[in-house]
Amino acid sequence: MRGVYIVKFSGTVTTAKTLLQVKVGAAISMELLYASITNKSNDASDSSSVEILRKTVAATVTSQTPLLTTVGDQAAKSVGGTAATGDTATAEGTNGDILVDEGFNVLNGWVWMPTPETLIEVPAAGLLALKIGTDIASATIKGMMIFKEIG
Repeated sequence: MRGVYIVKFSGTVTTAKTLLQVKVGAAISMELLYASITNKSNDASDSSSVEILRKTVAATVTSQTPLLTTVGDQAAKSVGGTAATGDTATAEGTNGDILVDEGFNVLNGWVWMPTPETLIEVPAAGLLALKIGTDIASATIKGMMIFKEIG
C-alpha cells in the first residue's frame, strides 16, 4: 500500500487523555487502518477504556511527524503541530463523536483492526484521536495509529 503512515505514543499515563491525534491534510481524506495500546513495563492490573473519536477542536499535543511505512513515499500531508498531528495532550480541545469505546486491561493491551466495512474515514482537515477514556493507576504504555491518506 502507498501513502500509509504511523504515529506512536510512549509514556506514563494516569488520567483520561488523548494519546495520539491526527489532523488530516486540507486536500485529502484518511482511513484508520489499525490502532493499539500495549503495556510497556507494568505488572499491575488495572482496567480502563480506550476511545477512537473525532475532535471538533484540536487537543494541544506535542508535534509529531508521521512515519513512512514505505521508503520512497512522499511525506504525509497530515503534518505535525501542537494543534495538528501529535501525541500526549496537555489540553483536550473538544471531543466530537466517539466512534469506538471499549474496555481493556493495561496488562493485556488493546488492538483495533477493522474489517474493510468498518474502516473509519476522516474527511479533509478532520481530526481523529486515540484516547484513554478513564483515569488509571500509573501505567507505562505504548500506543500506535496506522493510517492511509487518500487523494
